[in-house]
Amino acid sequence: MKVIDDRPVFRATVQQKKQAKVDANNPDGIANTSEDRIHGVTLEQEDRIRALEAELERISAQAELGTQDGREQRTREVVSE
Repeated sequence: MKVIDDRPVFRATVQQKKQAKVDANNPDGIANTSEDRIHGVTLEQEDRIRALEAELERISAQAELGTQDGREQRTREVVSE
């Protein structure tokens, strides 16, 4: 039995491709649509940057919790109970 994949394939139109090249070569011409956007990067790059920032914040929070004074002693007390 042959499986047919009938999901639509989204492709950029010729006009969209042209506009993307213009935008990439002239970032000053890009309309600022949102204050939350990172200027000059694609959405994919922006997602990666934001994920990296979130990961670094998580690591920093873990590092702060891991260096609390007396944590080692409190852990020993809890385990020994």
